[in-house]
Amino acid sequence: MWAGAELVVVMEPGQQGILEALFGRGNREIVILGDLDPQAVGMRAIADPVGQPKAAFEESYARIDRCVGELVKVLSDVGGEQGRR
Repeated sequence: MWAGAELVVVMEPGQQGILEALFGRGNREIVILGDLDPQAVGMRAIADPVGQPKAAFEESYARIDRCVGELVKVLSDVGGEQGRR
């Protein structure tokens, strides 16, 4: 799967480092999803809510939702730019 990927999205910087160490970066981008958060959160990693109270789950998934929304905007803009060439 890695060989065919153009984009890999991870939840924390450590995951990015592991993937780069194991597979190299090559032609693919590795994006830390939290870097796309439109709100000032103060941390790059998205907290893992497993074993935490419901509020932690809701907070993590609200952040994922915001970040995925931004990722969709970026990818849509890139696709639109390529279509105009």
